[in-house]
Amino acid sequence: METYYFGNPHLDQSNRSALPEFFHNRHGRADQYLASEALSAAANVAISLGQPLLLTGEPGCGKTQFAESLADELQLPLLRFNTKSTSSARDLLYSYDAVAHFQRNQIQQPRSTTSSDDQFGALPFIRLQGLGLAIVNSNPTSPFADKDQTPQRSVLLIDEVDKAARDFPNDLLHELDRMSFSIAELGGQAFRADPRYAPIVVITSNSERHLPDAFLRRCSYFHIEFPSEQALKEIVILHLKSFSGQPLLESAISYFMEARSKGLGKNPGIAELIQFLEALQTHRFELDKPLTEQTKNLIPCLGVLFKNPNDLDIGKSLLAVR
Repeated sequence: METYYFGNPHLDQSNRSALPEFFHNRHGRADQYLASEALSAAANVAISLGQPLLLTGEPGCGKTQFAESLADELQLPLLRFNTKSTSSARDLLYSYDAVAHFQRNQIQQPRSTTSSDDQFGALPFIRLQGLGLAIVNSNPTSPFADKDQTPQRSVLLIDEVDKAARDFPNDLLHELDRMSFSIAELGGQAFRADPRYAPIVVITSNSERHLPDAFLRRCSYFHIEFPSEQALKEIVILHLKSFSGQPLLESAISYFMEARSKGLGKNPGIAELIQFLEALQTHRFELDKPLTEQTKNLIPCLGVLFKNPNDLDIGKSLLAVR
């Protein structure tokens, strides 16, 4: 097993392993995403209707990665909005730095201005984001556009919409329906998407909160089921080709699925399975032997799968009875 940290200054540390290079997005490549036929069909329906595609499913089942894969296959830029508990509808469109604008006005030499001057003086302090940026990019005739900017369609990911307050989805009904919005700080100037380049919208939810009916009526919906063992093998092999056909993969997935069936407090997801297998490979577990024959150094790797004491005990007990 690789040793980077000994935790005891009295031990011989001459055989310390070289620190690995960290790849924070090593499992997030869009070309390694494998969508089911049903999900692909649902995406095609949503695109043909010009509706947002609302995806639900447990955390780690691939909702966010689907949007990345869609943008990659269509060769479109991906715009991402990560919803927070404090997010408002305006946050999805633009942000306005009122403090910086006020300070600039205080520093500048006082001068006589018209109301219009004041409104458009706000322009440098407005930053388009999410849906607002996607709309403006599709029809770049606004004061935000570069001189030579051409229309650009994009894929917009609104991630974990259920994290926000209940009113958040309802406050977006007009913007999602009409693909238009206005900016109060610019005197109510309106911006509308060019229908030929309107964004493709993907919205994800972990189903932590019921979404309003009016919002749901405007979306195409698909629930991503957790993959079968066979599908998991295919997904893993896309990321870790050396595991193809190896007993370690078969037994690790069997163990993983059995653990998920035991009522864990937090079920491990696909990303955690891949990281678990990578940990086994990094720490020199033999690919041609099943997991049950290599339990000696396995316990430290279980923390990749199990994230609380009770779940970890269940994981250990499953190994003990094998």
